[in-house]
Amino acid sequence: HAQSLIQGVEQTSAVLGPAIAAGITVFLPSEYVLLGASIVFCVSFISILFIKWLPSTTSMKKASIKQVLDDMRFGANFIWNTGNLRLLVVFTFAINIVWGLALSSSAAVVTGLFNQSAATYGVLQTTSGIIGVFSFLLVPIVIRHFSIYRIGVFAYAMMILGGVLAGVSKAYIGFFIGYLLIMTCDGLYNVYVRTNRAKIIPKE
Repeated sequence: HAQSLIQGVEQTSAVLGPAIAAGITVFLPSEYVLLGASIVFCVSFISILFIKWLPSTTSMKKASIKQVLDDMRFGANFIWNTGNLRLLVVFTFAINIVWGLALSSSAAVVTGLFNQSAATYGVLQTTSGIIGVFSFLLVPIVIRHFSIYRIGVFAYAMMILGGVLAGVSKAYIGFFIGYLLIMTCDGLYNVYVRTNRAKIIPKE
């Protein structure tokens, strides 16, 4: 439940950005979208700078380069020597390539290859976010009937199918469906990954 809620918050945030951007491009040039995004990132950066001034209940020790390298070495050894975690990392790496390629190329594909408008691209992003939110809301219900393992396998298979469909489609509707499968099922797969990662990796 907690993992689905965390992913739901992330996906809800992903809905608002494209929806606002699509609305802006209807009335104003797309350059204003970049300006608005730049302002938001600047505000976020400034907010992060103030975090270190906030009181903390935990004591943070400054780590040396050697400590960081030792922790990285320990993490790599732990992953390599833990079979289930190693497979989880490999599968997640592969699915992140599919997700990253779809996300990074979607704007150029939609507005260039398929000759659609920027507003259409905004609709695509907003639609994928909305469907993703609803899928997370269904996770607590679905998990009563299916294991988290089956949810993960289903999400992984749908993402692969979506990647193939988006890659070979000659029409925009095919790319649209494939992209939605990738973006919405990625969230479900992340719920599976985070749940299993919490079980495999010791707290200390």
